[in-house]
Amino acid sequence: IRSEEYPIVNPKYVVISAAAEEDSPTKRLYDWLLSEEGQKLIAAEGYISVMDFDTAPRESDIEPVGVFWEGPWEGLTPLAEPEQVTAYAGQRLSDRWPGRNGCLYGLMTREGEAVTPPVFSSVERLTWRDWFSDESLELRPLVLRQGNGERGEWGALQSAYTLAADDLSWVWPGTWRQVIPGPGYLLLLGEDHMDQVSEEGGLLKRWDYASWGLTEYMPELLSADFFDSIQGHVAGNLLGLGATDWSANDTEFALFDLDSGEIVTHTWSELEKMFPFQARESDIWNVTGTETGCRLTRGEESLELPIPALTKYAQLWGDLVVFLWGSRVFYRDGREVLPSAEEGTWRAGSPMAGGELLTLSLNRKNNTSTTWFLHPDGSFLGVTAERDQLSGELFNITLDGYILGIVERDRASYYRIDSGECIFRIPLYYEGD
Repeated sequence: IRSEEYPIVNPKYVVISAAAEEDSPTKRLYDWLLSEEGQKLIAAEGYISVMDFDTAPRESDIEPVGVFWEGPWEGLTPLAEPEQVTAYAGQRLSDRWPGRNGCLYGLMTREGEAVTPPVFSSVERLTWRDWFSDESLELRPLVLRQGNGERGEWGALQSAYTLAADDLSWVWPGTWRQVIPGPGYLLLLGEDHMDQVSEEGGLLKRWDYASWGLTEYMPELLSADFFDSIQGHVAGNLLGLGATDWSANDTEFALFDLDSGEIVTHTWSELEKMFPFQARESDIWNVTGTETGCRLTRGEESLELPIPALTKYAQLWGDLVVFLWGSRVFYRDGREVLPSAEEGTWRAGSPMAGGELLTLSLNRKNNTSTTWFLHPDGSFLGVTAERDQLSGELFNITLDGYILGIVERDRASYYRIDSGECIFRIPLYYEGD
C-alpha cells in the first residue's frame, strides 16, 4: 500500500464525543493514539500510521525555494516600488471554509519573493462575460477574498473583498461584500454604497443605496452566488438586481441603469432584443478524412494535412493539431507528439489561460497520473505534476502571466514557463501543523 502497488486502502478512524472532558479516559486514549508514541505502535503492528514513519521524504524534507514572508502583517498596502505580483498557495485547509481550492493564498513577486503571508481565501482576476453574446473580458486588478464562514440572509457564505492593482501600485480603500465585473470596470458593493472603479484604480461613480432606491435589492445581491440569472451580471449599462416574478412565462427583471441611475424593469424577451446575440468565430475546426490524411474546415477556411481524421473536431494551436475528445496531438507535418503508452492513456487538455501552455497527462492503470506541459511550437517544458487520482488530495494547476503554479499533495511550486526555473516552492501543511 505504501509503494502504491496495491492501491486498495481501508482507513481506520478514532471518533469520540466533542464534549469529552480533557482529562477523561476517552480523551486521554484519543490523544495518545494520535501521539508519536501511539502512531509508532500502530506502525510496529504492520499498519500505515498517519505519521508514516517508514516513508521519506516528509513535508519537512521538501526543499523550499524563494523568499518567504517573515514578521507581522497589518493588511494589504501598496508597494513603495510597484512590481507585478501573483498568488501562491501557502497553507492547506482541505475543503473547509475559508479556503478555496483547499488552500489559503498569499502574494509574491514574479521573482519569487512573498509580499504577504497566506491569508486570502482566493486571489483572482475576474472575467466579465456578456450574458447575451458570450463575449468575455478578463480584468487586470486582483480581487482578494477573505471570509469567516458565516452565512447571510440568503444562505451564501459571507466574504470580505479587497481590490488591488496587479503590481500593487494601488489598493482600493476598505473591504467590500461583493465584487461584480463589468466591461472595463468593477462594481464594489459595500454595506451602504456601491463604487464603480476603473481597471486603473480610478473612481468612476458612487451610488448610495438609500438615495438611489437600491436598499431593498441589496440583501439578496450581497449574499448571492450568481449563476443562471441576469442577477448580479452587467449587460450593456444595466446591472441585474433580480427577478420580480419568476413564475411569469416571460420573467421580468429589475435592473439598475449605471448611466442614468434609474431602476428599470425588462422581460427576458425585451433584453434579448436590446442585446441581440452576435455569434463569435469559433476556434474549432471540422475534420473529414481524405486519401492522404484529413481536411480541416472552419467557415470558408480549409486546410489539408497529412494526419489521419481521428475525430470530427480539432483545434489548431501554434504548430500543433489537437484532436478534441480523442486526446491525440500532432505536428502539422504529420508526426504525433504523444507516444503510445502501454501503462495507461494520454489525455490532452485545452490551452491554458493566455494560450502559452497545453497540458498532457498520462493516466496510469494504477490510478496515478503525470502531467507534462507543451509549448505551441511542440517543445516540452521540463516540469511535471504528479497526482494520485483516488486519494482526493488537493491538486491544482494555474497559469498567471508567465508563471506556472502546481499545487500537489505536500507542496506548491511555481515555475517560469520560458525556462522551467522554479522561482518559489513551499511545503504545504494543514492548519495547526
